[in-house]
Amino acid sequence: MALATSPGGPERIRAALANGHTDGIATFWEKVDALSKWIHGGRHKEVTVSPKPASTPNLFILGFGERSAIEAGRRGFGFVHGRFIEPKRGKLAHAAYRQAFKGKGKPDALTAVFIICGETDEHAEELAKTQDLWLLRTEKGLDSRLPTSITAASAQLSEQDRVRIQTNRKRMIIGGPETVKRELEKSANETGCDQFLVLTNIDDFDEKCRSYERLVKATKSQ
Repeated sequence: MALATSPGGPERIRAALANGHTDGIATFWEKVDALSKWIHGGRHKEVTVSPKPASTPNLFILGFGERSAIEAGRRGFGFVHGRFIEPKRGKLAHAAYRQAFKGKGKPDALTAVFIICGETDEHAEELAKTQDLWLLRTEKGLDSRLPTSITAASAQLSEQDRVRIQTNRKRMIIGGPETVKRELEKSANETGCDQFLVLTNIDDFDEKCRSYERLVKATKSQ
């Protein structure tokens, strides 16, 4: 079970989900602690779970930097660094989490990243156009659905849009199987993390499935 201080999306969506309240972040950790207590056998008023799961789910905090990593570590929770949002702070966030961890077991940390694994680097670049446009539109607060008219939309991009797309590529791993494997190994070595949460935004469902299949095959190879 993953929790995060922000639901993502443009400001109007975040405001709608917060029902107009502006103190969500201030009370976030109180809510996390209450949820943790509840799922570990506590009670919240008269709320009960039915059917009750056989085992207690692990809690993970999705965060972008050191603060959330430290808070997750102090509570003994798992931690997911959102490289797909903030790519520059992964090393510091993972280090802060491990140092702060006080759980009974071992620290459980992941990195969440956009990945598109094509047949080749060139094929992956073509597939990534959907994700590039989707992320650009989402940042602008426009339609958050995956775009389908890629050629027409690409022709309307401004120079500023193209610069932003290149900047956003730091939040992604795009390439053929060997390229993706190499970049994942590089990330693991830099952060000390060897688990990844993968997000793949391709409008063609079959291509999306094949991207995952190539990724699995590449990471299983020796």
